[in-house]
Amino acid sequence: MNRLWLIVGGLLLACLLAAAPAGAKPRPAPKSFYGVVSQAGSFSTSDVSRLSRGGVGTVRFLLAWRGVERAPGNYRWGPLDAKIDAIRKAGATPLPVLFGLPPWFGNSRTPPIRTDQMKFAWQRFLDRVVTRYGPGGTMAALDPDYEPITAWQLWNEPNLPSFWGESAPEPRDYVTLVRLSALAIHDVDPEAELIAAGLSPAPNGMPPVDYMDAVYDYYDELGIDPDFDHISLNPYARSVKDSKRQVRRFSRAARRATGSRPRLLIAEIGWGSGGPKRHPATTTKKRQAKRVSRAFRMFERKRRRWRISSVHWYAWRDLPPSADGCPFCAHVGLFDSDGRAKPAWKTFRRTTRRGR
Repeated sequence: MNRLWLIVGGLLLACLLAAAPAGAKPRPAPKSFYGVVSQAGSFSTSDVSRLSRGGVGTVRFLLAWRGVERAPGNYRWGPLDAKIDAIRKAGATPLPVLFGLPPWFGNSRTPPIRTDQMKFAWQRFLDRVVTRYGPGGTMAALDPDYEPITAWQLWNEPNLPSFWGESAPEPRDYVTLVRLSALAIHDVDPEAELIAAGLSPAPNGMPPVDYMDAVYDYYDELGIDPDFDHISLNPYARSVKDSKRQVRRFSRAARRATGSRPRLLIAEIGWGSGGPKRHPATTTKKRQAKRVSRAFRMFERKRRRWRISSVHWYAWRDLPPSADGCPFCAHVGLFDSDGRAKPAWKTFRRTTRRGR
């Protein structure tokens, strides 16, 4: 009998080996795992080609309310249509970050929860966006090959005053924003995935673990499950090792709060090839390239344990030095502001090739 099982097992193994393509290698992660963040408003033809050749699987970008609805009820879809189309043409998945206030409400970074008028207008805006780009929406009706957007990230870095209308971060208020957003989005697409905002470490902000704990505590007070499907972190640090420590603490805290590990999005991670010398994310072009490889390798190894769905390098391209942005935004790209590739781009391509 034992010999019979050995024979059967050997035959099964032989069949499996015959069915496997020659030279096949196990994929360390799916293509969608390898993402970038777009700082610029649009993608050029060369950007599309590079995104495709580079194996970029996900492109995260800011979908700013004020860039679409310039006046109440007056929607300007053209630039957003073009950006989403460019991402799709490159074979990548668009990941929009729903964010900001339109011009008639004032400060662009104030959350739309201060008045009933803001809340209503925000939900109406989300309804229009998901109706256009979601399943069964306007774009799908125009193009039978259109792939709808099914995941949306809700705001960015609400634990920092600079992204919360310069006011002190308040997790309860963020839950209010998430609840309003979930109602509007799921009314159009009940199956849409919602991603909590990426949280960043900063001296003037609320620590990501404390902020997330407070969000979960408030949901417990309300007696309901969180409306989001993923948690999200931007683990900026001086080194990859320090980023790893941040993610480990964040993942463990989420497990303590929920009893399991929620799916985790690394919404932003990166180091600049220049910039302010004292900034923790400032390094050199050579070291930036090394950290692309080290960071993605670390996340590949830990993706199952920490349930990481995707990792997004910040950013695709540098901002011009004159642009309004963070202290190192003019140096964090895989390409400089004129589109010239840095050593980090070659490393990124080599990294994604492991997943292809």
